[in-house]
Amino acid sequence: ELYTEKDSGTNMKKKRKDGSGFLVGRVFPNGKVKFLGLEALPHIKRKKGGEYDIPKGKLQKGEDVLQGAKRECREESGIKISDSDIIGSGESINGLTIFLASTTMDPIISPNPDSGKMEHAGSRWLSKSEIENNCLEYLKPIVKILTKRFIESLDKN
Repeated sequence: ELYTEKDSGTNMKKKRKDGSGFLVGRVFPNGKVKFLGLEALPHIKRKKGGEYDIPKGKLQKGEDVLQGAKRECREESGIKISDSDIIGSGESINGLTIFLASTTMDPIISPNPDSGKMEHAGSRWLSKSEIENNCLEYLKPIVKILTKRFIESLDKN
């Protein structure tokens, strides 16, 4: 679990661990633009506020932020991101770096390969406003920047 600004009080004993991930966008054949939302588990919804997470997590020893983001996206959604899928550079807040990528793949939600536990209840492709309004509270600033970047990248093509 990543630490947020709420967790950074003076009594914090644990060192925050940096993390990374992806906001994944997709243009469907009908031209509709959607973003991958991972349905948060009930205790995460209560603790972090919001309905949807994105593929992200803590970095492993020796990983840089992009390697960690690709691994987390593959582990949490089954979507493999290649360098050519990435749009622009990452956005960072409180030790969390989120990259933007485009895909044509469908997600597959499966248990965490290390713990064997499910980290998400399912997934949905969400509109720009759905992901911006219903993602976990601490992700909203980054999600708003990256959804806008995704739409702008389509206008340039």
